[in-house]
Amino acid sequence: MTLFILFMLFYIAICVENLLIIVLVSISSRLQTPMYFILKSMSICELVSATSLVPKMLHDILSDRATITITGCIVQLNIWGTMGILIYLLYALMSYDRYWAIANPLRYSSLIDNKLCFHIVMVFCLIAFASTVLISVLLSRLEFCDGNVIDHFYCDFSPVVHLSCSDTVLVQTVGTLSSGLVILLPLIFILFSYIFIICKILRISSATGRKKSFSTCSSHLLVVAINYGILISVYVLPGKAHSPDVNKGLSFIYVMATPLINPIIYTLKNEEFRIALEAKARVMKMHFCQ
Repeated sequence: MTLFILFMLFYIAICVENLLIIVLVSISSRLQTPMYFILKSMSICELVSATSLVPKMLHDILSDRATITITGCIVQLNIWGTMGILIYLLYALMSYDRYWAIANPLRYSSLIDNKLCFHIVMVFCLIAFASTVLISVLLSRLEFCDGNVIDHFYCDFSPVVHLSCSDTVLVQTVGTLSSGLVILLPLIFILFSYIFIICKILRISSATGRKKSFSTCSSHLLVVAINYGILISVYVLPGKAHSPDVNKGLSFIYVMATPLINPIIYTLKNEEFRIALEAKARVMKMHFCQ
């Protein structure tokens, strides 16, 4: 029951934080900029990703025997995988947005706007969905024999593949290549973006200007470092690098903690978001006090 309460509290906090960002960005005129559009898109991904896993996990905790069908497992993996890939593509888009905000602030609004971001996000959705659908189709063609116990708390790719009694070389190869491309390519793009950003910041003559410019992208850089650090620890390092229990612990952090921490990092020191939140809070207070 303690584990159930812990997971439930995590899930409620994830929902509240991300819904707050989604609603506030949607209704506040102060937050109608590409950065906040991307932030809202990230929050949608975090919310859908958590919802695809946590309710089932809560049900399993309360059940005497946790079960899931092969089809249900593949669907869960597809939704979670699509959102996971999409959010890393959004990290790359955010770094592109931050580069132009620092490199050319006077032309920023003409170089990138919400309409352009919307079209890019739609393309990213197609890329993420296509990547996971291909893997899902290959998984559905595998045969599963007597061993049907997943040594994990959700349907992750490797534990599911290891249950199969048929040849898994093709699905493992496709899974590695597709996930590698859609995860590593954004990382390379982000690294190059921040190299250029740092170069631009160092050219600013005043210390105040450098500090202000760095503060506009520091939260994004921290989120990227945390998420990629955990991702590489869980999915890139060899299995012998850490025990199965450690791997499950890192997976828990990746699934539950990062969707909780990311919104806090992005909004904690964000003055525009704070002002917008306070303004809407005052409007609601006046409305309910009448």
